[in-house]
Order: sequence, then C-alpha cells, then structure tokens
Amino acid sequence: MAEKQSNLVVNTFLQFSRKMLIFRGVLLALLGILIFTNMPKVLATVTMIAGILLLIDGIFNLAGVIANQKRTLWGTISAIILIVFGVILLKHPLAFDTFLLMFIGAWILFNGIQEIVFGFTTPKPWTALLLGILSCIVGGIFLSTPWFSLITYGWIIGTLLCVSGVATAITGITLKAEN
Repeated sequence: MAEKQSNLVVNTFLQFSRKMLIFRGVLLALLGILIFTNMPKVLATVTMIAGILLLIDGIFNLAGVIANQKRTLWGTISAIILIVFGVILLKHPLAFDTFLLMFIGAWILFNGIQEIVFGFTTPKPWTALLLGILSCIVGGIFLSTPWFSLITYGWIIGTLLCVSGVATAITGITLKAEN
C-alpha cells in the first residue's frame, strides 16, 4: 500500500516536472527571442521576464528538493537564491540593469556547469556536454564584460537561450516516454 502511494507521488511529480520543463523551455526560448531581437531596447522587459523566470524556477527547484526528499544544502541554497533574485528583479527592474547583465552571465555559467555534470550522468552525454561547454564560455565572457558589445552578446545569448529552451522543452516532452 505504501509503495503504491509512493509510486503515485513519484509519477505525479514526474508529470508535473514534465509540464514545468516544457513551460520553462518555452519561457527560455521566448526570452532568447526577445534578447536576440534588440537587447538594449528591451532590457527593462527582459529584467521583468528574468525576475518572473527566476522566481518560478526557484519555487519549482525548492519544490523538487522537498518532493524528492533529498534536501541537499546546495539545492536548497540555489532555489532560495533564485527566489530572492527573482523578487528583487520584479520590485526594482530599472535599478538592476547592469546587475541583471552580470547575473545572466553567472546564471548561464552555472547552468553550463550543471549541464556538464548532467552530461557525465546520462547515457547520451554529447548534447548536454556541448551545451554546457558553450554555456560556460558565453556565461564567462558575459559575466566578465556585461556592457561590452552588448548587441553582439544579445545575439549570442539570445541564440543560446533559444537552443536551451528548445532542449529543455524536448527534455520535458521525452520525459513521459522514459517513465
């Protein structure tokens, strides 16, 4: 009986995770398109969207930590940081333009590291490793020089976010087939 309830909880969480991955992928792709088109002009909008995305991502990361009953310190800290920065960006979007640019670089770098780590734990690691390496390069460059060649970086980051969004959505779509 307890095992059946446990399986039900896990399956429910996987279905929820699948939907959230698809949703997150669509949001990332939309953010990428927005940045790709004209980053300097839409920075305030991007700040708001990034705040919403960070808040949602942080909440679902925290829910994942709690639901998996693996309350790791790093997972919890990462989720809380995302939530805090999401709220800050939503409350003060114009005051954090430079901060946002640096944070986007750090976020891309951190996601790149996560993709590389994930690449070593998956049967088909090449896509995760390639995206992780690309993310680390772009994130590192963008973090170190946020305003230098902003339009060029807008193209790079927009493309990276679009690719990442599509990959995340595909992961969400294929998650059902694996379970």
